[in-house]
Amino acid sequence: MNIYKYIGVLFLITYSQFIYAENGNNASYKDQFKNKIVEFDDREYKLAWESNKNSTVAKEFVTGNETLSNWTTLISIRKFMSLEMNKVIPLYLKKIGNYLTDKPKFFKNKHIIGRHVFIENLLTPKNEEYTEYNLVLFVEKHDGVFMYQYSEKIPRNGSNKQAQALDVIMNAMTDLL
Repeated sequence: MNIYKYIGVLFLITYSQFIYAENGNNASYKDQFKNKIVEFDDREYKLAWESNKNSTVAKEFVTGNETLSNWTTLISIRKFMSLEMNKVIPLYLKKIGNYLTDKPKFFKNKHIIGRHVFIENLLTPKNEEYTEYNLVLFVEKHDGVFMYQYSEKIPRNGSNKQAQALDVIMNAMTDLL
C-alpha cells in the first residue's frame, strides 16, 4: 500500500469516528474542533480560517508555519445546516467544475453507518503551478450535512518525480472500493 492509500485510510478512520459512533453519543460539531487543532497522520493541523454564515460553518486547518496561501496539505471541515446531501454535492461539483483534471470518482465505505459518499478528485488551477488531490467525505446527519476534506498540493514543475506522484495519487483509492 502506498503513502496516499495510507493517507486515505487514516482520513477515513480518523474522521468517521467523529461522524457516527455506534452508541449514537456523538460529540457536537462545536465540541469536535473547539481546540482549533486537528491531529492527523502524526502531524498537527492548526486552524487557519473559519467562517459561520448563511447556515454553513467552515474551518480549514494547515500544518506548521503554513498559511492558506502557501499550504501543502490542508484539512477542511464544513457543516451545511440547512441543506440535504442531494443539494450539497451538486453545489460542490459546480464549484470545482472548471478546475477538474478528470471526472471525479464516487464511492462509499461499508464501515460508515448512514448516508454518505466519498468523492476523489484532482484539480488544477488556471496558472497550472500545481495539481491538487482531494479526498472528500460527505455525511448526512440529523442536523445537517458534514463535509470532511483532505487536500494535498503536488507541484507541476515537470520533473519525473512529480509525474510519478500524480500517477500514484490518481490510482490511490482503487483498492478501497
